[in-house]
Amino acid sequence: MKKTTIFLLLFMLVYHSMAQNTFFNIYNTHQIETTFDAIQINDGSFIIVGKRSTTSTEEDVCGLIMKVDENGNLLKEITLINQNRTYYFIIDSVPNSDNEYVVMGAMDSIVGDELYSSIIICRIDGQLNIISQHNFHRQKNYKIYPWKHTFTNDSTMMLLIDSRTNTQPTSPAIIVTEVRLPADSIRSFISEPGILSMPGDIIYVPESDEFHVAYFGGFLTDLWDIKMLRLDNKLNKIESLQAPERMFSTPCITKLTDSTYFLSATSRIDISFQYIRTICVYKMDKHANGINGTQFYNNPDTILYAGFNENTAIVNGSIFLTGIYNIDPWGVPWQITPTWIQITRLDMDLNILSDYFYGGDAAYYPYCILPTRDNGALITGIIWDFKEPKQLDIFAMKVNSDGIIVNVPENASTQTTEAILYPNPAREQITVDFSRLYTSATLRLMDISGKTVFTTQLTSNRQSVDILALPAGTYLYRISNQKGLEETGKLVVE
Repeated sequence: MKKTTIFLLLFMLVYHSMAQNTFFNIYNTHQIETTFDAIQINDGSFIIVGKRSTTSTEEDVCGLIMKVDENGNLLKEITLINQNRTYYFIIDSVPNSDNEYVVMGAMDSIVGDELYSSIIICRIDGQLNIISQHNFHRQKNYKIYPWKHTFTNDSTMMLLIDSRTNTQPTSPAIIVTEVRLPADSIRSFISEPGILSMPGDIIYVPESDEFHVAYFGGFLTDLWDIKMLRLDNKLNKIESLQAPERMFSTPCITKLTDSTYFLSATSRIDISFQYIRTICVYKMDKHANGINGTQFYNNPDTILYAGFNENTAIVNGSIFLTGIYNIDPWGVPWQITPTWIQITRLDMDLNILSDYFYGGDAAYYPYCILPTRDNGALITGIIWDFKEPKQLDIFAMKVNSDGIIVNVPENASTQTTEAILYPNPAREQITVDFSRLYTSATLRLMDISGKTVFTTQLTSNRQSVDILALPAGTYLYRISNQKGLEETGKLVVE
């Protein structure tokens, strides 16, 4: 009996140490907030960085830093408030430091009729206390934003910067700056003036001793496609290459080895004079050439984008890729139709293992995904609730190693689901989407007594269904097949 008790205690300790917390929290305020980056720190909690303002014009925008615990509870937040507009875009650990982190952003100031913009680098501890703050790269009549970075050693990093003039704010240029911490700019690469070049992501490739930059624009083939810029270790341009498969938006680079990495992005395929949006991911070599890749095709009636900023993470031997399902690219972030956070999990050979959808009751936009210490993943982003009272807030979502949230209320929008049905309420027609892991399914509608009143076969991952013959009322739905798909819920027909 004593041995059994000891065994059970050991089992419980091991199980507890391996347990994966999951949550979905929305941090509601009466202000306008956006998050760009996040990190898990030494005590297991998370730090999220972004910006906050009271109006959409961002006249009073300030840098925002939040700390949440392993269950998503807000522990502390600070804002950098002064007479200048401030934005935080990046957070990372300070190399060789146990409890210090570097936060990077931009600060704008107006003197008379002239705008000055500079990079700001803050050093903070795990309790969000600011240890130091430095500004550099101050430019007149420009707006500059640090977008991505990569460390080359313990004291030096490369900072990828978006730079645009007041006269041509829609024609940005790329700046890659070598920075010695805390804020000493050593050298820079600046893209050619007058050519649209919007930065996407940057990585250092040790095997070739190069920096690779994914960017949007430039004149190679199509202006709208993503290009890959190769720079040597002194930031001299080697060449620009076309990215694979007509990638045109939301590029993200994720390191695999010292000589390879994954490049993921939104891609567009022209089929019968219709652009079909897809998410694609490619394994790239040390010279920025695609080795192999895959795409997630989507119906042209519903647009699928890869998540903004960081959309890919390697989690417990799998690739997690976030997407935004049903996005209106021209309406971001104020669109008035719902979106879903889509989490696609792939193996290292780029085969799809699972698809899950979250949301559908508001417009969700994932901005960052990172692996967590318990082999799960944290996804952060913004939610625009277009219902009254309208709000734009930050959310944080923690999933386990399967990409699933567990222990959530039955009717919560964060319920893990492999199939979605919309609009809901509906009138004449509904659309059913289900995971690309399956090729077919059955939709069954029941009245409140459980009697089946409607059945149809779904032969594609996205299919519209006519419900004109159904009387108004509340129905139970079931989307299922014999290969493991089983999703249920309520449908209101008006």
